[in-house]
Amino acid sequence: MMVRSPALTFFVLKNMKYRKNRKEKFVFYDPRGRRWSRIKTVFVFFSTVVILSVFVGLAGLFGQKQNQLVKVGQDTNFDVIDQISSKEKDVIRVGGQGTFVGIKTNASDKEPHYDIDRFWVNQGKKIALTFDDGPDPNYSLRIAEILKREGVPATFFLVGQQVEHYPKIAKQIVAGCFEVGNHTFSHTDFEEKDYQNKTKIDFEINFNQNLIQSTTGVKTKLFRDPYWGSDQNISMYSLILTTFALDKGYKVSSPTLDSNDWQERDPAKIFFYSTTNEDTVVLLLHDGGGDREATVRALPSIINYYRSHGYTFANLSSLYGEKLNLAPSNLEDISSNLVVNWYNLVKNFARYISPLFVAGLFFTIFYAGFVTCLSIFETVRLAFLKRKLRQSNFAPAVSVVIPAYNEEKTIAKTIRSVLASNYKRIKLLIVDDGSTDQTYNVAKRFEKDKRVKVFHKSNGGKFSALNFGLEKVKTEIFVAVDADTQIEPSAIENLVKPFLDPTFAAVAGNVKVGNRNSLLGIFQSIEYTMNLNLERNGYSLLNSILVVPGALGAWRSTAVRKVGGYSSLTLTEDAELTLRLLRDGWRILYEKEAIAFTETPQTIRGLVDQRFRWTFGIIQTLFTHRDLLFKKGSSFLGIFVLPFAGLVQVPLMFLTPLMDLLAVYYLFFVSWSLVIFYFLIYLGVRVLLGLVAFGLGKEEPWVLIFMPLQRLVYQPILYLSSYLVLTSLLKGNLVAWRKTEHRGDVVLDELSPLVLRT
Repeated sequence: MMVRSPALTFFVLKNMKYRKNRKEKFVFYDPRGRRWSRIKTVFVFFSTVVILSVFVGLAGLFGQKQNQLVKVGQDTNFDVIDQISSKEKDVIRVGGQGTFVGIKTNASDKEPHYDIDRFWVNQGKKIALTFDDGPDPNYSLRIAEILKREGVPATFFLVGQQVEHYPKIAKQIVAGCFEVGNHTFSHTDFEEKDYQNKTKIDFEINFNQNLIQSTTGVKTKLFRDPYWGSDQNISMYSLILTTFALDKGYKVSSPTLDSNDWQERDPAKIFFYSTTNEDTVVLLLHDGGGDREATVRALPSIINYYRSHGYTFANLSSLYGEKLNLAPSNLEDISSNLVVNWYNLVKNFARYISPLFVAGLFFTIFYAGFVTCLSIFETVRLAFLKRKLRQSNFAPAVSVVIPAYNEEKTIAKTIRSVLASNYKRIKLLIVDDGSTDQTYNVAKRFEKDKRVKVFHKSNGGKFSALNFGLEKVKTEIFVAVDADTQIEPSAIENLVKPFLDPTFAAVAGNVKVGNRNSLLGIFQSIEYTMNLNLERNGYSLLNSILVVPGALGAWRSTAVRKVGGYSSLTLTEDAELTLRLLRDGWRILYEKEAIAFTETPQTIRGLVDQRFRWTFGIIQTLFTHRDLLFKKGSSFLGIFVLPFAGLVQVPLMFLTPLMDLLAVYYLFFVSWSLVIFYFLIYLGVRVLLGLVAFGLGKEEPWVLIFMPLQRLVYQPILYLSSYLVLTSLLKGNLVAWRKTEHRGDVVLDELSPLVLRT
């Protein structure tokens, strides 16, 4: 029957007045879509910035000047290399004399070919000191100090990896007015398979240029191959790098005299190899790449020798007759910084995300330990409380409200379980919320029992059905039970006893999974026991339970009416009402002996819909009561529980999927052993927590063998609902209450063995 009473109308108007006074609407609803529009604008802006930075960075890395070599026809760099090296691939002869290197086309023959030669530009009695393989933290600045004291110019050929590690030293070298050159990024030899790897060659030369520019503010036109000494024979590797460097417009310099300091440790021998009577000398020394103490000690003697023999000290720019260290353009400066920053991001990606794994593990351990301690203390506290309650004959009349919408398959079992309660002073109120199936007719048959009353109303949502039922409640205490839930005979009695204390406004029941006949049901059983119920048990000690579950919970009618009843502003009306009661000064308890078995979703789609509703509603509730965060006088609820839920648990819920993706990246590209190590620690902590939770919940822990599978299979399903929630939050959708389809296959008698009796 359809019931419309003046009392109901008054209660609804009162509830509407409460909302109007608070100027509330459905939380996060944005009817004009302004939030989503702003988010899209910001997203497009930042995406554009990122894409542009990537393109500019790539242009700086691979878009440097090319085709500076004069070639025949359509020849490529590799054609030039192949022709020069065709006769002696491993030992290639270089013609001419001098420090600079060039490749020219010999067109005098019938078939033009390429030659590689040394040459001079400016000659005279000059000495150019060059230092390779730095910067080095032990020797570079000491060498620079000697040179500066003696007033001697020099050229330092910098290795990119060293610049990356010691950028300040590279800056100080340039600040000391010394010339720098490109000595490749890694100073490593190419393997045979890398012979035609143009990308790697370009990276070795181009990235080092970007790194030098970004670090020192200098663009160098000088290049030296890492393995080319003063001899006339070079390797294939040296020919490859030299050809590409020349093609990019670099002035390639090779030494004319080798000090052999890379293999000698005697300053006298280094001095011996470093002196000559030739007119022009480009001396190869090293300021990095190994122990260079002997070089530092030999350097003053070398300088004195050439100065006493009438040589003029010069750098390579002076010998070439052109400035070979330039200030980069603004675009080159921006580009080089972008290249280096992107490189550092990619290179250090694994190192950057390592703290996330540590933080996640710390959170798991902290949460497990904290909730476990709270739960144990609460169990002890309740034992003393129950001893006191047993001495009381407190047994007031109780109303049981069952809101139902399209529950024809489950409603009969729910009603029977309530009527089978050993608590006899009950009045059962069933509110059919506009069902389109036979829910009303099935429930109506039970009106033969005088304790049962069935009402029918137009569909308005679960909150409206509960408010309808609340308006019909004439008792001080009412119990709300979901229409898909079956309660144990002692559940109502255990829920009602704590209301002997007038400070209690609600008591949360212990809701267990009733359909454990599938893997999905087992996964949810683990979650209910370890997460939902254990947390309620622990937070009960702090009077900070966040949700009195709609499946089974007892309420003080006067307290609920005082705060305005159930609200339509969130999808979790039970959680929102719970927080309103707590902020109004009431106490709420968790009673683990008040047991109910609910039917959980049996399909992935149903699970995602249910968790979407829970997650979206909880976030709405936390946002609605955000003023309680760190509020003075709000006790543990505002000081710890709400901040922890809103600022730690909710963000982690959205970040955990990303952390899992990073774990996959780590597994394949960084360290699989580290990922396995963290995973095993995580599982170990969770199993220990599970043993405690199942012990306190008086359940057999055999299902914990499925925990690894739950983490790997079940958790990603929850990720889907989390990101559906995030999308809806950002879009500001008016989200409907998503009902889960029930099959009615929970049999209470079959579940009894799963619960260990005391």
